[in-house]
Amino acid sequence: MSEVRPTLPTVESAAPGGTHVPLIDRYRERLPFAAGDPLVSLQEGSTPLLRAPVLSELVGATVRLKLEGANPTGSFKDRGMTCAVSAAVREGARAVICASTGNTAASAAAYAARAGITCAVIVPEGKIAQGKMAQTLVHGARVIALQGNFDQALAFVRELTDTHPIVLVNSVNEFRIEGQKTAAFEVHEGLEGRLEALCIPVGNAGNITSYWRGFRELGAAPRLYGYQAAGARRWSRGGSSSTPKRSPARSASGVRCAGRTRWRRPGTRAARSAR
Repeated sequence: MSEVRPTLPTVESAAPGGTHVPLIDRYRERLPFAAGDPLVSLQEGSTPLLRAPVLSELVGATVRLKLEGANPTGSFKDRGMTCAVSAAVREGARAVICASTGNTAASAAAYAARAGITCAVIVPEGKIAQGKMAQTLVHGARVIALQGNFDQALAFVRELTDTHPIVLVNSVNEFRIEGQKTAAFEVHEGLEGRLEALCIPVGNAGNITSYWRGFRELGAAPRLYGYQAAGARRWSRGGSSSTPKRSPARSASGVRCAGRTRWRRPGTRAARSAR
């Protein structure tokens, strides 16, 4: 009796030629970097686009998962951080700072360590994912706990960088958005422009802004579905539609944000593109 082997899902959006090219090198013509600029890379980007047969059957459509956890520190933030830290080094910065509940902290710490510069992280006390805290400390970042929520921590670091020679590497940094838009390029290439809809979690709207920008630059217009958790100020076509809780309670620390740092910026236009 012959053994019946299951058909494995196809991995799409592989790196060109089977080799890994650093994100800035792969998309340099679409990024604000010139040949000869310093490149701070941990071999980010070119993550798998995996067909999800069980989900596809459940929803009655072909579903694929963009596995951004395959980035060096385990999140999509590495796409933006390679650009933000490379730009900071290009400008002669000796230190970067961020407010974070996890992913941004780990990414900033890793890329700052790679660049040989100082990284400071302001975290809401007791509200950072422990695994991410461990990553941040291992990479040598200076971590300061602040009483309050993420939005208050971000307000603090923005004030700090206005008066001190430190580069802010949260998603309000345009180089972060530029780097993260490359995920849209990879999805578009992997599906040969046939993407109909993108579903993505929304915290401060940096990542949905990045995808929107990337698709727009390519002349593509898939539907964008943004998903928030209870307690955050809701996005709507007309603008602000609710008052955020001071300390929104969520299991997912990465979207524990009451406000929206990119409201009335490109994030607004991304939200209006959503269906």
